[in-house]
Amino acid sequence: MIIPIPLVLSGEIDRFFNNKQLRSDLFLLLSQDPAVLFSLSNRIRDSLQITQNALAFSFQNRVLAFNTETKKFLPTERAKQLTNNKFNSTIRNYLKKSTLLGTWFGRINSESTIYSHLGISL
Repeated sequence: MIIPIPLVLSGEIDRFFNNKQLRSDLFLLLSQDPAVLFSLSNRIRDSLQITQNALAFSFQNRVLAFNTETKKFLPTERAKQLTNNKFNSTIRNYLKKSTLLGTWFGRINSESTIYSHLGISL
């Protein structure tokens, strides 16, 4: 699932992530702020090239690996060695939003449920 990239990079919905915590419930948050979903399909489509480049860069630099058993992208040991203090505030903000989304999506553990609640059809 590559949905986090357009959500994380979208400055339009930064307010959605303000004061959110890992223990927050994604479905509840979306029901309280449905504007997050406006133009989501356009943001996904518009960020396709960026997403592909980000994945290629991550694989080439051994930061991400694809697990053939789980069919998921997973961080490598190299990625785990990177620390937030090595990045500027913009990158740290992207990492924070990515962590929130990854935790929320991981708790759901069903891609079809995530897609459904985001209003995305496959």
